[in-house]
Amino acid sequence: MQSKGAEVLATTTAVVVTFNIGERFNHYIDGYRDNFKRVIIIDNGSSDSTPAILGKLQSEHANISVILLERNVGLASAQNIAMRKALEDAGTAFIFLMDHDSCPGTESLGILADFAAATRDDQTIGLLGMLPVEEGSTDAEPKVTDALSGPVLRHGVRVTPAVTIMASGTLIRRSIFDRFGFFDDRLFIDDIDHDYSMKLHCAGLHNFVVNDAVLIHNLGERIEIDFLGKVRRITWHSPFRRYYIIRNAIWMWRRYFWNLPRYTVMDAYQILKDTAKVLILDKKHRQANARAVLNGLKDGIFSRLARH
Repeated sequence: MQSKGAEVLATTTAVVVTFNIGERFNHYIDGYRDNFKRVIIIDNGSSDSTPAILGKLQSEHANISVILLERNVGLASAQNIAMRKALEDAGTAFIFLMDHDSCPGTESLGILADFAAATRDDQTIGLLGMLPVEEGSTDAEPKVTDALSGPVLRHGVRVTPAVTIMASGTLIRRSIFDRFGFFDDRLFIDDIDHDYSMKLHCAGLHNFVVNDAVLIHNLGERIEIDFLGKVRRITWHSPFRRYYIIRNAIWMWRRYFWNLPRYTVMDAYQILKDTAKVLILDKKHRQANARAVLNGLKDGIFSRLARH
């Protein structure tokens, strides 16, 4: 007899968005492709070998479906296209989101699925996420971002209630999409998961990180810069991405300040701190970053769509 968690995975479609990842993608998808009813991989207009690699995966694995987009429509739109496709199948009860450079830890999918099965009939449950651990990290247990409290026991499982859940490693019930719709396409690449998490949280639902369900995740490119005789480490994003970080953050603050004032103030502090650090330390891209930040500020304040 199948366990309840196995029954959940048997009715789950995984959705993965790829973009110019190439051969590295095989390393990640090998860790989870056989666990689901179906895996939909949607490529966001890659210009490298990624489409050919995806075609090979689709030909070799019956549960893998590939959608190739002609251009980069943004992460939110690509996820929405794939999730709508997944939900056309009445047998899909859950959607599992995964970044193209992430992979569940050993036994983590089973732990997440067991908790989903135990709470399946609880209509107050929102998003169920995994605990992100940076690839190669030695941290025993990283802190949960935007946690509302420390870990608590629910159905014998350690979970942390949180305002926001990172999209990669998130399990979402079909009924959530029926009630709240899909992601905001206008966000394009940043704060997509935060926006959806906060929407559910403000509606009274409870988002949880399942602490023992680990997600091996890449948090971004870290670079070291010599500044005033000291080596400083920063997470590097392209000016293109920096624009969306700023613009979308302002949109989030405007949307959620009255319901989540503490969250928006803390997020504003962190964004301003990180932006100042990048503008000071990253001399090579300072002009491009400054232009991206300025455009992001303008379009965030005046609620304009991207000018790219």
